[in-house]
Amino acid sequence: MPKSIYKYSYLLAAFCKKYIGVWYLQKLSLVAFMLMPLMLFQGNEPVSVFKVEGEDEIYVYVRNRHIYPITIEVQFELENLTSQDQFPFNGVIDANDQQKIATLSYQNKSESWKYGSRYRYFMGDIHAKHDSFYAYRLPFKKGLAYRVNQGYNSTFTHKDNLSYSLDFDMPEGGEVYAARDGLVVEFEESNNLGGPLDKYMDKANYLTIMHSDGTFADYIHLKKDGVLVETGQEIRRGQLIGYSGNTGFTTGPHLHFTVKKTKQGGGFVSLPVRFHTIDGVMKLEEGALYTAY
Repeated sequence: MPKSIYKYSYLLAAFCKKYIGVWYLQKLSLVAFMLMPLMLFQGNEPVSVFKVEGEDEIYVYVRNRHIYPITIEVQFELENLTSQDQFPFNGVIDANDQQKIATLSYQNKSESWKYGSRYRYFMGDIHAKHDSFYAYRLPFKKGLAYRVNQGYNSTFTHKDNLSYSLDFDMPEGGEVYAARDGLVVEFEESNNLGGPLDKYMDKANYLTIMHSDGTFADYIHLKKDGVLVETGQEIRRGQLIGYSGNTGFTTGPHLHFTVKKTKQGGGFVSLPVRFHTIDGVMKLEEGALYTAY
């Protein structure tokens, strides 16, 4: 998947197709359709919009080859074609799934027709509902204690869509554990640069895990080659998944942790969560020290 120009304030060069969206254009006329195989328009892209021509109608499908659901918007430009479906199409396509999104009818079969479409999509389901009763595991080794050196709604970088993010003051090489069961959907571990300068914005190593309720967790600023799992791997709460580091836009080694969901129009919004600690289940406060339990 190509990278983008936006992920979070410290990852400005990550994930465009999934988070903000890039418009893909398709135009097709009757002549072009007759001369070129249908499979050409299906392509090998992870997400594709394609057509199947029937005797009286044309059926439009979306195929999602990703291991996560996508939210997609499809707009149409039609000549001598009509439809009872509502346009533009806005919907969710499940992981590794295909869905018919439109049926087009010929207005006059004796005349030529033209079809055009453009689409953009985002990683995740905008209808996902976070299980607010779930208590997460602290993302470090049991028995160890780390301080939250930047908490919710801080005045530094945890604001707006990042408001409900946490920075744990873990050292470089500290063991990172999964806070919840899930599916590894992507990661980056090739970077070895970091610091409080804009040039490091796109240099953060990270790991993203999708949960059963459709939300995602980001573990960010990992060390180089510090991811211990693979894309598509099912992981369990409490499983060792990587090592903290100091990559990307940072003022020092730490682990950034965010639970998020896809929002309308692309991008993500962070979500407040509670954690199991040695002192019980609670929301974490900036400046406080917490022991994994």
